[in-house]
Amino acid sequence: MGETSPSSSVDLVSEDGGHRHGNFHNYYPFHPPVNRLKVLQETGILDYVVQFATANNKKRGHRGDTHTDDAVKRQKCLQDQADHPFAAKSANGSENTATITGTVETQSPQKQTRREPLFRYCDLGCNEGDLTAGLARELTNRIQPSKKDTVAVVDSLGLDMDATLIGRARENHGMLSKNMPIQFQICNLCQALDHETAYRNHFSGKFDLTSIFSTTMWIHVHAGDNGLKDFLHRACQQTKLLLIEPQPSKCYRSARVRLERLGRPDIPDISFDRLKMRQNIEQEIANVIISCGFQRVVLVENKSNPETTPASHHPPNNSQEEESNRTVWKRALQLYERITDEEE
Repeated sequence: MGETSPSSSVDLVSEDGGHRHGNFHNYYPFHPPVNRLKVLQETGILDYVVQFATANNKKRGHRGDTHTDDAVKRQKCLQDQADHPFAAKSANGSENTATITGTVETQSPQKQTRREPLFRYCDLGCNEGDLTAGLARELTNRIQPSKKDTVAVVDSLGLDMDATLIGRARENHGMLSKNMPIQFQICNLCQALDHETAYRNHFSGKFDLTSIFSTTMWIHVHAGDNGLKDFLHRACQQTKLLLIEPQPSKCYRSARVRLERLGRPDIPDISFDRLKMRQNIEQEIANVIISCGFQRVVLVENKSNPETTPASHHPPNNSQEEESNRTVWKRALQLYERITDEEE
């Protein structure tokens, strides 16, 4: 792509403090998961996702057993992760043994064939997994299977480029209940092959929900306009619902200032000449998602009766609705739903 996307030669050094690639090692004490979960609940977004899941499961009816290939894929994933270039070193340069052992011990594939989960969730840029697990738990508590059914409710995948963070995620959230299996993988989301391989290693269909929380800027900075568009296309291609929280333009300048204060080398050029999408980044991201066959989910005031309005024809113009969807740090949480007819 002609851009400086992270590769196997990049060192995620602790001196950067996460301000170069967004791999913050102390993120959740400052932005606890409850902050976003509260917005999702109060705006009705969480209820809409649950209604979507319920309707989909009724439409599909009985879901059969998974293919035994799924277990083979999970086992192959263990080896792929052990060989991943980012797995060898942690952010401080030490050997990252916890990452690999955490995968084998807490996420070994089931030996027996099992039922398909009721809902599949993917979090792109998961950090150490606190929000991934928190949202998966909220969904699990609301998507209730039959009391006689032992099917997994929500099956989750979290992807992040930082091996240390993935190691923490596996240690802290790898041993969840049987109705909420969760897997974390090292993945450079700037690189198409890495991203697509992570999907294939988990399962071959579409996720019901994919979330992208404060990740788009880092993709944009290191991969440019085309790299960000390609990333969004890949995310949209593999999901039915997309929940996204783009960083506004001012965050790009803040990242540069923070590195300067730390005395660290600058991030790539963030000028409007190079990053043309940055001038109106939230709308530009919306345009890409809509071009992939999605519409913005706009919730009416009565949260128990949500409706969708095609964003391509009727963009949200209710300032109160737009403001209510923002977190305490003023970033918008936006939900999109696939509207193109595709074979499930």
